[in-house]
Amino acid sequence: MATPMKRVCIRAASRPAVLRSFTSATARHASSQPADPDTLPPLDLSSLPSLAHADLQSHRELRALARKTTWEMPLLASLRRPFQPPTAAQPLRWRYTAYMGEMHPASRKVVLEFAPKDLEGMTEKAALKMAKLAGARWDPVKEVVKMSCESFETQAMNKKFLVDTTRRLVKEALNEEGDAFEDVPLDTRHVTNKRMLKRQKGLVKARLRRKDGGTGFPEEWKLTDERRRELAERRGEVAKLETPEMQALQAPSEEGMESETHVQEVEAAMEASADPEVEFTPTISGLDAIERALELRDKEKAAEPVMVE
Repeated sequence: MATPMKRVCIRAASRPAVLRSFTSATARHASSQPADPDTLPPLDLSSLPSLAHADLQSHRELRALARKTTWEMPLLASLRRPFQPPTAAQPLRWRYTAYMGEMHPASRKVVLEFAPKDLEGMTEKAALKMAKLAGARWDPVKEVVKMSCESFETQAMNKKFLVDTTRRLVKEALNEEGDAFEDVPLDTRHVTNKRMLKRQKGLVKARLRRKDGGTGFPEEWKLTDERRRELAERRGEVAKLETPEMQALQAPSEEGMESETHVQEVEAAMEASADPEVEFTPTISGLDAIERALELRDKEKAAEPVMVE
């Protein structure tokens, strides 16, 4: 087995050695001549990094949108229709959100607005009841009920939920046999309208510009020197009338002394007839109780007979 391997080694040693020159890439680049563009190899896109590919993709998308804007958008003019306001048979106003074909969590949200007075068969009493049932979803400035839903996965499911909720509200508002909530006032504290806030700020500024400092108190209520003297005189007259009555109340009477003596005698008799005192057992805390239990266990073990082998 060793003879064939020996022959191979002898033949390899007898061949002349081939000298190879090893140079760096920098030296080769420096010594080479400028390459001809026609002879360059084709561009290999697989050599680009992932960030470069993402940049190229975004550039392609922008160019596609630009082509749509130039060639396809003008064709939409043929689909124009004149605006027609909603009729009485369409009291519900819907609002959807779209992100130009992209998937977004907010695209499933649906908003519904309607005025109770526009609904069929709705009276003023029923409309007021619906406003009370709507709670914070009632807008007293626009007099509309505004609700939204994004609890479900699709717009259709959220829209169906809003439709069912509206039907229940209308049914309860038109129910004359149920509670009309006449004793419950309409709560509008949740409204923060900018126009109302501006109006309130304007009223505050107008009050501050007034001579009375914006307090709005009548002139008779202001505390002047004459008013102070009048109040002091009235207080003095009241104090004079109350002094004899207070002295009569504070002075001890014979009946009061007798009643006090009787109370003392009763207390003394109760103390004399009381039961003998019971020995007081101090309260033991948790640690003390554990220590005492351990001591008793050690004593019991010491008292037990020991088995001798």
